[in-house]
Order: sequence, then structure tokens, then C-alpha cells
Amino acid sequence: MSMPQFLQGLKKLPFQDEKIPVHKIETAYGELSFLMFGETTEFRVRTFFTKEPETLAWIDGFQPGDIFWDIGANIGLYAMYAACRKNLKVFAFEPSPVNFWLLTTSSAVNNFEGRLVTLPFALTDSKTILYFSPNAAAASADNQVLGMGVTAVQTYSIDELIAIQPDSFPNHIKIDVDGIEPLILAGAKNTLKDARLVSLMIEVDEREEETKGSMVELLTQAGFGQPIKRHSPYFDKNHYLPLSNYIFTRKRPQSD
Repeated sequence: MSMPQFLQGLKKLPFQDEKIPVHKIETAYGELSFLMFGETTEFRVRTFFTKEPETLAWIDGFQPGDIFWDIGANIGLYAMYAACRKNLKVFAFEPSPVNFWLLTTSSAVNNFEGRLVTLPFALTDSKTILYFSPNAAAASADNQVLGMGVTAVQTYSIDELIAIQPDSFPNHIKIDVDGIEPLILAGAKNTLKDARLVSLMIEVDEREEETKGSMVELLTQAGFGQPIKRHSPYFDKNHYLPLSNYIFTRKRPQSD
């Protein structure tokens, strides 16, 4: 019996014969491949070494066997850079559907199975379901978890996730979520006090003085030193000017 000819007489659409391009970057730990899907993706990959060199240097300082959580991973630039080291375990959180697709597909292209775990969750201060309004542009950071929207997203707190899977406890956390950093920290009270967490990097909007001050106070009270502020000169003359990465560290506990 022959199969029905569902496509008989129909013309192929142009995109069906086109492959999504992959761009390769050579790092100190080997080659990284990224799917290129739209001009914002191209921008992020093109500025891989210049947009946040402090983030790459921070990851370079991780010790073998460390666990890294990338919260707001976007398309996974830094999560995959860490996974490229081979001796780290990485958990990348990204609730935007298109960004998560790029993150997971690029991870598969790089054969990061076992080293990079991707999670389509948003992290806040509690476990719930919120509505998500994602930006339609691939690789955009302009996504917000709100009380209204078109996509439902599961949220957790950091403490809740660690209670579910304690062997995933992070030694390093990167938080780049554009606005809900205080909520994420509020949901990590137990984690922040645990000496196994030795560093955090948080993107801070310098214009939000009260928010910045409360986060610094919370983390110093949890045992971290005063933050080191980093801002790439690449962005001194554009809309990224008020944004800086704050790196909080404390001494690593002595192993037995």
C-alpha cells in the first residue's frame, strides 16, 4: 500500500532547504560551536571575548570538580565556556523558549552531555507558576517573569532546588536576570550561608542604589567579602554603561 501524497502539488518553502549556521570559537579549552539564529545571536557570539572578559576570567579561576550555576544563561555563552573545561559540572537556567532551544541545541552540538545540564526554569523566592512574556528575538535578554503573559513558567527558589537534589550544590553562581536578583537571593538564604558556595557574580544596575545596597548587605552578612566591581570598557559609551558585574568571594573551606 502506497503512502498518501500529502505534499503532492505543494511547493517547498525557502527555509526548508536551509541549515542554521554554526559559528566556531577557539578557546583556551578547545573549540566551541554556537548556533547562529538572528542578529542578536550574532552579536553575542561576535563579542564573546570582549563583552564580559571578567566573566571568562572568573570562570578560569574555578577549581577542578567545581559546580557552576548559570542563572539567566541566555544562549549559554558562559555556561558552555565553563563546560568546555571538562572538569566542571554546569547547570544552566533559561526560561525563554527560543533561548533555551539555542542553549540546548548548541550544547548537543558540542557534545556536553554529562557536563552541562539545561533547565527551563525561572528562579525566584518560591516554587510556583508565573506567566512569562518572552521577547521573540533569539538571544534577547529582554525577557520578564511577570504576573501576566502568554507562556507559563515553573519557578523555584535556589534552596528548594538544592533540597530536591543536594548533590548539585553550587560552588559558584552567576545571576544575570535583569531585575529580579533580590528575589533570587531571598530564595537562597540557606545556600548563601553555606561555605561551599565560594563565589557569586551578579549583574548590577548602578542606577538602582537601594537594590544594590541591599544585595551587598545581604551577601556580606552571609560571609562574603566586599564585591569586586568589573565593567568592560567596550560598553562605556552605550546603553550598557550603568551595568557592572559584582563578584563576591569568600575563602574556600579546607578539605579533609
